Amino acid sequence: MVKPFNKMEVEITTEEKILIAARKVFIEKGWDGARMQEIADNAGINKALLHYYFRNKEQLFKRVFAGIVGKLIPNLNTIIQSEKPIFEKIQAFIDAYLDFLLANQELPLFVANELSRNANLIVGAFEENGLKPMIGQMVMEIANAIETKQIRPINPAHLLMNIVSMC
Repeated sequence: MVKPFNKMEVEITTEEKILIAARKVFIEKGWDGARMQEIADNAGINKALLHYYFRNKEQLFKRVFAGIVGKLIPNLNTIIQSEKPIFEKIQAFIDAYLDFLLANQELPLFVANELSRNANLIVGAFEENGLKPMIGQMVMEIANAIETKQIRPINPAHLLMNIVSMC
């Protein structure tokens, strides 16, 4: 069970309390196991107030998920858009991704479970919150590196999937 907030902690808004509690409950129990009442209890509010801020479980989940990946995607996009050579870009991508995973060790299993359960919900969370990874640009740069024989022939999308999977 997730511990309720201590009211003596630093003052945060009700919305922030809800998002913190929801993140803990969603990560611990996943979409199917999370209950709005439990999230409200852990945020120290009543369920009606939870529904005032977030109309339903799906909206809350998307906001929580966006808050999680919203810390990673802009950083990766900055790396992808940089003028670095492809190998430095790949190394920076790996470093940023590993740093994110080390700081959020519970997330890979959570994301994998939720993707297998309902990929459309995850995609919707990306789209509704303006989180668009610039993977297409990275794929094109890898393809160019393959053409110039800097990288052995491989499907660029497979290379990126291998990198992410091995991290």
